[in-house]
Amino acid sequence: MKYFRVKLEDGQQIFLDGDRAGIAYLIDEGQIRLHKKHEGKEIEIDIIGPGQIFGELGVISDSNRMASATAIGKTTLTGCHRREIMERVNGLSDDWREALRFLITYCQEFLPYELMDTRSDTPETIDMDDTAHKLIIKAQKPDALSELEPFMQGLYNVLIGYAKRRLPPSLEC
Repeated sequence: MKYFRVKLEDGQQIFLDGDRAGIAYLIDEGQIRLHKKHEGKEIEIDIIGPGQIFGELGVISDSNRMASATAIGKTTLTGCHRREIMERVNGLSDDWREALRFLITYCQEFLPYELMDTRSDTPETIDMDDTAHKLIIKAQKPDALSELEPFMQGLYNVLIGYAKRRLPPSLEC
């Protein structure tokens, strides 16, 4: 994979909610604040640090950014363009590729559970929660991700972490 470095100062925006996604980032140093406007309010989704990947959802799903990302303090990132990431995703087995795509959809459909004012209990939502729960349990087994190369392991782990935050309390893992 071809990578490039990005150095940011405190408060510098990496991307905005709604921007076209084309690059995913790995945090080398510093922190990133992920945030979005929801129903007129600014909501902090997460603060992430070294070793964590962000911006991957829009890259893999070929969609716009679902949140804004801002540097906290001096921050250094490693970036990777969509084309490079997609080559890795397309090289996965059908099962792994489907699991990644489902997790991306699940994370795009729902805010973290604690940030939701209300949540639908439609059969579709219940089915999505059940599938996410099963994928989280599978990922927690020893060596579950061992057949994936390190970047894909990191990507899958990030998506599992996002999915955990979106599950209703009755399904917490």
